[in-house]
Amino acid sequence: MSDDANNPKPSNGFALLFASGRGYAIIDPSGRVVSGFNYDRGYHEDRLAELNAALNAKTKRGPRLCMCCREEFQSQGVHNRMCTRCRQFNDGGSMSIPALSAGQVRRAARH
Repeated sequence: MSDDANNPKPSNGFALLFASGRGYAIIDPSGRVVSGFNYDRGYHEDRLAELNAALNAKTKRGPRLCMCCREEFQSQGVHNRMCTRCRQFNDGGSMSIPALSAGQVRRAARH
């Protein structure tokens, strides 16, 4: 098994990285190593929790009430104010109108 199978891909937060022969390290959301490599996994897991907690507080991630249905959901930050169900319901109708009208404008311009 390669090292890539053990290494999480960068996501919305910090992640733990394992490299064979080097040990564990922490990577930031962009994939850069932000801690030195060593084999003390417990230390890195504790530090990882601290870094992600600070990042979540900074970006205001966490439980939030949906602005449409008022149900609580796990927000990804200040930009995320609607739950997935309401976002999917609302996007379907709002995206179809511009898509249809843009196509009609292009067709009309050709003739």
